[in-house]
Amino acid sequence: MLSNIEAKRLKALGQNPDFPICLRVGKEAINKNHADVLSKALTAKELAKIRFVGDLDREEIKTMAEQLQKETASELIEIRGKSALYYKENPKAKKHVL
Repeated sequence: MLSNIEAKRLKALGQNPDFPICLRVGKEAINKNHADVLSKALTAKELAKIRFVGDLDREEIKTMAEQLQKETASELIEIRGKSALYYKENPKAKKHVL
């Protein structure tokens, strides 16, 4: 579990306009492929942003984001609009100093 200060630092990194989106998820159900792509991104960089595309309401986005969190065993840092930011520490390749 991250502290508030650590979460704020990660949010700031994720809100940078140059921070790349690693995955785009549409209205179709989350599948294993989505979780695999997110897991690989988290392993490589520890911090990953995904974008939900299409006509989705807040509850659908929240449900899908939480499902991906469970499937990847990561921490959902924030949901902002149609984007979600995830963090998963990789002790072998520490990228983000908290």
